Amino acid sequence: MTAVETLAVRPGHERRVPAEPMLLARLTDEELVLLGSEHPAVVLPHYEELSEAAQAVAVRTAHRSLLAHGAEPGADGRSVLVPQEVSDLLDVRHGAEWVLVVRRCHNLERDGATVSEVTTTYAHAVDDFALLEQVGDDGVHEFHGLERRGLAGALQHRLTASGVREGRGGPVRLDLEAVAHGHGDVAMDRLGPIVVQIDATVWRRGPQAAPVLLGVMLGAEGSWATRAAFGERGPVVLEPIGVGDVGGLVAGLLTTVVRSHRP
Repeated sequence: MTAVETLAVRPGHERRVPAEPMLLARLTDEELVLLGSEHPAVVLPHYEELSEAAQAVAVRTAHRSLLAHGAEPGADGRSVLVPQEVSDLLDVRHGAEWVLVVRRCHNLERDGATVSEVTTTYAHAVDDFALLEQVGDDGVHEFHGLERRGLAGALQHRLTASGVREGRGGPVRLDLEAVAHGHGDVAMDRLGPIVVQIDATVWRRGPQAAPVLLGVMLGAEGSWATRAAFGERGPVVLEPIGVGDVGGLVAGLLTTVVRSHRP
């Protein structure tokens, strides 16, 4: 039995879900397009930046790449038959009702200039299983499987960075409208330079209420988090947080939103 077959979430099948993230596969944007596996919540950062002509070339290249890595040509000569473990992985991904979407922007000093590295991580949740899909700007999708209860630890490892400090003091209230008009005492010195900016929300396959948005700022002078429903108005309240609590805070958003939709 292949590694992903043991992870397949199917009624009546025994599931052996790893406690720690297990690497399952790496697929590129164009390979996912070729397999008809675009996902409404998942970005294709490299492919979407290409011109239409370049996209066609990329898909043809992906076809050759999949064949070189064990896929077989379909009867029509254009499609591909992928290994069962890849098919199972994509079935789990497609069938997940809930997806935690986490965008991480890491600001780095490089050659005297500040550059930002952006990665997006998706946690496709099915019962006690989570399929982690991490996507970089290069359009490579790296898939890991793990127990859902291990999600906080897996995210902690992926989201934090060196050079950040614990939040301190009381909450900070930001009246963004007042700030935009040059008014308000913001006390931004308590925030300091932002090293990592994290934005998280939960996507549902089907009807859902206004998305809940979680923002986390990990800074050189302190770390802060704010939460709001999409469309809410009023001051933004930044709560001080511990750096070691980031993974649990983000994973907890998924738990909270899912529970709020249960009858």
